[in-house]
Amino acid sequence: MSTEANKEMAPYTTKAAVLSLLVGACGTTALIPSAGPPPARAAVTGASRREILSLAGPAAAAAVGGLAFGLPALADLPSLADLAGDTPTNLLPTKSEEKPRPTISEETPPATISEETPRAATISEETPRATIPEETPRATIPEETPQATISVETPQSTISEETPRSTSKFGGLLERYQDGIRGFIIMAPSGWNKFEGEAGAYDVKWQDVVSPAENIKISSTPVKSTTTSVNVLGEVKAVGASLAAKRKAKLISAEERLTEEVLFYTFEFALPDNTHQLLSLCVNKGKIWSVDANSSEKRWKTRADLYASSLASFIPKLVK
Repeated sequence: MSTEANKEMAPYTTKAAVLSLLVGACGTTALIPSAGPPPARAAVTGASRREILSLAGPAAAAAVGGLAFGLPALADLPSLADLAGDTPTNLLPTKSEEKPRPTISEETPPATISEETPRAATISEETPRATIPEETPRATIPEETPQATISVETPQSTISEETPRSTSKFGGLLERYQDGIRGFIIMAPSGWNKFEGEAGAYDVKWQDVVSPAENIKISSTPVKSTTTSVNVLGEVKAVGASLAAKRKAKLISAEERLTEEVLFYTFEFALPDNTHQLLSLCVNKGKIWSVDANSSEKRWKTRADLYASSLASFIPKLVK
C-alpha cells in the first residue's frame, strides 16, 4: 500500500483498536493490529464473527467489516470523537446487576456504660464503736469481820441433889398409870373418869365424877432435838412471872426439882375465874411435857396435897 493510503487509514486504524478492546471485553479474543497497515483479514477465535458482530453492535460490525472486506466500509464508522463523546451502551460489557451491599447504617454506638452505679450497700463512714467506759472498780467491800459469836449460856439448874419420884397411893386415892405408847408414868386419881386425847388440848385427862372442875391433864408438844432441858425457857421464877402475866393470874410459887435426871419447873397460880392451879413443866425425848391439876378455890385446901403427890409421881419415861 502506498504512503498516502497509510495516512488515509490511520484514523480508522485507531478506531479499530478501540473496538477490538471492546470486543475482547465481551469475552471474545480479536487479534486486530493497532499499528501499521491493516492486514488482509482478521483472525477471530472462540466465537463466530457473526456472533461477535451481534454482541458488539453496528459500530463493531462496521469496523470488523471494514477490516475484513475492504476500506470502503470504514467510512461508515463513527469518528473517534463520536466514540469518545458518546459511547453506545451496548458496546459496554454486560454485567449482572450487582446486588447492592447491605447498607450498613451508622454503627450503633456501643451501649454507653454510665458511671458505675454505686453498690446498694453504701458503706457510710464507719460508725465509731461505742466507747465502753472503763469499768468503775467496784467498791471493795472489806471482808466482814466475823462477829464474836456470843453464845447465850443456858442457865444451869442450881439443884444438884435429885428428888425421888413419888410413888405414894395417898391412901388409895391414887393409882399407877403407865402409857407405853406415849412413854410416861403417873400416879393418877382412882375412880375418876379418864379421857383420851383432845387435839390441841391434852393427851390424857382424869376428871372428878362429882366436880368436873377438878381434873388432871397431861399434854406434850414436840421441840427441837437440841432442846434437852426445860431451863431453855429461862430461870424458873422469871418463867413463872411471864406465865402469870399472860394468863392474868397470880403467881404463888415457882420451884424446880431434878428427878430421874429430868429437870422439872413447878408453878402455883391463882386464876381470875377462882380456879387454883398447880403446873409442872419438863423436857424429855424431844418433847416438852405439861401436867396441870385444877380445882376451885373452895376445894383447893382439900385437894392441894393430893395434886402435889400426883404431879411429883410423873416421869416422861418408862421406869419401874
